[in-house]
Amino acid sequence: DIVLCYFDKIKKDGNRFSEEDEYTEGAEQQLELEESNGAQNNNHSPSNQQDKQASAGLPEESPKNTHKDPVNDGLKGDIQSNDPPGEVSEDDVDMFWEACQEGEVKVIKNLIEKGIDVSELKDEEGYTAIHVAADCQHLEVLQMIVSLVPNIDVDPVNEGGDTPVMIACDNGSCPIVEFLASKGADLGRLDSSGKTLLFTATVEGHIDNVRFLIKNRYNDLERANDEGWTPFWAACATKQLNIMTLLMKNQAKLDTTDKNGICPLAYASQQGSIEVVKRLVGWGLDPEKTHPKTDTSPRQWAEVNDHDIVLCYFDKIKKDGNRFSEEDEYTEGAEQQLELEESNGAQNNNHSPSNQQDKQASAGLPEESPKNTHKDPVNDGLKGDIQSNDPPGEVSEDDVDMFWEACQEGEVKVIKNLIEKGIDVSELKDEEGYTAIHVAADCQHLEVLQMIVSLVPNIDVDPVNEGGDTPVMIACDNGSCPIVEFLASKGADLGRLDSSGKTLLFTATVEGHIDNVRFLIKNRYNDLERANDEGWTPFWAACATKQLNIMTLLMKNQAKLDTTDKNGICPLAYASQQGSIEVVKRLVGWGLDPEKTHPKTDTSPRQWAEVNDHDIVLCYF
Repeated sequence: DIVLCYFDKIKKDGNRFSEEDEYTEGAEQQLELEESNGAQNNNHSPSNQQDKQASAGLPEESPKNTHKDPVNDGLKGDIQSNDPPGEVSEDDVDMFWEACQEGEVKVIKNLIEKGIDVSELKDEEGYTAIHVAADCQHLEVLQMIVSLVPNIDVDPVNEGGDTPVMIACDNGSCPIVEFLASKGADLGRLDSSGKTLLFTATVEGHIDNVRFLIKNRYNDLERANDEGWTPFWAACATKQLNIMTLLMKNQAKLDTTDKNGICPLAYASQQGSIEVVKRLVGWGLDPEKTHPKTDTSPRQWAEVNDHDIVLCYFDKIKKDGNRFSEEDEYTEGAEQQLELEESNGAQNNNHSPSNQQDKQASAGLPEESPKNTHKDPVNDGLKGDIQSNDPPGEVSEDDVDMFWEACQEGEVKVIKNLIEKGIDVSELKDEEGYTAIHVAADCQHLEVLQMIVSLVPNIDVDPVNEGGDTPVMIACDNGSCPIVEFLASKGADLGRLDSSGKTLLFTATVEGHIDNVRFLIKNRYNDLERANDEGWTPFWAACATKQLNIMTLLMKNQAKLDTTDKNGICPLAYASQQGSIEVVKRLVGWGLDPEKTHPKTDTSPRQWAEVNDHDIVLCYF
């Protein structure tokens, strides 16, 4: 009936979208709204992030969230299909689960009022509607369910030992953590691996959650996991610089050791994490102090692992008797430092490759791993063209090692000194063909690039490594628009395809980097309809990866909305096949016809939705 009622309405009104979905006339306002709320509605929502096929934009089916899909995996609720006519049916339960994933508040409300017992409904892995809404970051769904079912348990435990607030904390949704806490969720419960919520929020780099949990669970500040890692220890290990500062301000112990007797400064020295080292030494920790269990000092850890840049810093403070320079006044200026880092957090902390790929998100385990996409020329023993037998007084092998490490860590002064000493940065590369320009772009150090180009004006800013990647490709993939713009201004080729045949615009689209998309549309407009080998244009890829604001931006720039891939599948057909209701709504709102069949498949979007049992899409059609 709901479907028939809708058909009658559009037949009578001649209107394919409701007042809530006026995408055609309101596209510009919609885009502005989405960009302002982008972190929640697009780039950071689980329903988008985990559907992205980042390697090639490949739209293969994959679970959107951390739990199994009760609809697509055939996991049904407690209400069976043999319920009496007029009561809640199995189809209703399927639609309810899908509506919880997609945030369809009205559908959920209608089904609860029809009789679905949301308090008892769960899948085979113990996920409830509260788990699903928290996982998909749908605060409105949680608020509506709690308002309709005031006595519902907001703190249920699934088979994996996770509560909804644990999932929200891991995803970084502070509003949901705060809401669940206000309704009685236990903020002190440990997860299945013995981690507190504060530890999880720290490792994941979610500073808003960290701040909230410090305020509400202060006793967890020194609560260590089974390995002896406190939140501050974990922040140091994962290079969460602003969270380190926040925890320090809240009197976290800075010199605590793990069960192996390793303190944060020792670990940072061992790993060559110069920015972490600077903060810890600036806050008063002693690089010469040995710890009883290891009988090793931070300086010795740096020596064993050949981290020359750390040793150079230790020598400097030993010589000067000064633990922090005018650029690193962490002790007296901690509050200002925190404010600065928060305002620049995306570049300096959560999104920098040197932090992201070091995080051991599953347990905060600080195991050694490459920080960036290229091999580390220092730690892997890959040297530049200058050999260790250079004459005394000239560039040495140690200088080359220090140069690579300085490029990774963004140490502009060290790089400048070494170039002036004689390192030929134009010729220096590692075994995989990475140059200093690659490394600086990969680590998102714009100042390093600017300084190198100023000192070596004729340097090639567009070299190709062994994998076929140029620095601008790496910057585009990482989402650093300032670096993309800088390299383009110095002659980098924005039209070069990567090794898998993707344009920069395609890559930026799939990764959800709207600033890069906007820049590339302006400077590479002809790539708007340039498809890869599978026939996927940037707009097709945006639909497949649920990049809603990028879809709107591409539509405004006259992208073709109904292009098909090499298999004859158009974006609306694919979205209907996958049950992507928000994408479906936009495409139908922009005038695409769900009844239109395409010659190669002889199948309409409606039929794709029917074949895949996406009731919520069929209901909308």
